[in-house]
Amino acid sequence: MRRYLPSLIALQCFEAAARHLSFTKAGEELYLTQSAVSRQIKNLEAFLGCALFQRVKQRVQLTPTGETYALGVRALLDQAEELTREVSVGQARAIKIAAEPAIASRWLIPRLTAFKKAYPDITIEIVTDMEQIYGDTHSYDLAILYGTGQWQGLQARFLMADELVALATPAFMGDKNAVSSHADIVNLPLLHHSSQLSASAEWLQLSGYSAEQVLALPGQRFEHFHLLLQAALQDLGVAILPRYFAKEEIESGRLVYACEQSLQTGEGYYVVVPKEKSELFTISHVADWFVAQGVAPASSG
Repeated sequence: MRRYLPSLIALQCFEAAARHLSFTKAGEELYLTQSAVSRQIKNLEAFLGCALFQRVKQRVQLTPTGETYALGVRALLDQAEELTREVSVGQARAIKIAAEPAIASRWLIPRLTAFKKAYPDITIEIVTDMEQIYGDTHSYDLAILYGTGQWQGLQARFLMADELVALATPAFMGDKNAVSSHADIVNLPLLHHSSQLSASAEWLQLSGYSAEQVLALPGQRFEHFHLLLQAALQDLGVAILPRYFAKEEIESGRLVYACEQSLQTGEGYYVVVPKEKSELFTISHVADWFVAQGVAPASSG
């Protein structure tokens, strides 16, 4: 029996145009002209007997039917591609993983050697652009996100807690004792994390300080964890960092604890997969592998 299906090229054109909300960008991706993409989509709409796109103020938008159809078509094309790669001899499988720069450099990349041994036929592309990571397009196969585990359109599994530690060099601490409570960290010269998601501000606010009090505190300020870490290593003060980020320096003794207690923020890191890709064989297995890399927070004592 003949299947009731449109052409594959029409589906590819529609999926690309729906993802970019642009016939021109879809054409660039598929190496087709804008008019060729438009023609394929018109043929698809005629086949279906309904409109998939509408123009609003010179911009292309999906109709409600188009939004529903796009999700299904994307999942089908992903599954077809995955199956094709599975049975293609010698075909390397590529997976795009999104992660913030800090966790990509200090947690993800150090695990790629072990990953390569487990999955020698899979190549990894790492994306660190924040818009792609936390945007609505989910233009990746897998991501490591920070938050509460609730993201629309994503299947999330817990990886590890967000555990902050206060660190300084042995030389800087000298004869100073590590403070016993989180709030007392202000008694030591503090290096501030000036990012929008500030680790030092979160530590202090969870310890009872107001946002205004935090801003009024003295101390040098650094936007990125890498700069904060380097400043601490230069004996400039106490840095509050995620434990995973400073793991190497802690284990080597280059940094020691300036506070006896670590701090759990209540949020954490999650391995997430777009729901339409969650049942793809390779992606689901890779997600399983990364989830297994999560470890329980170590004691700072």
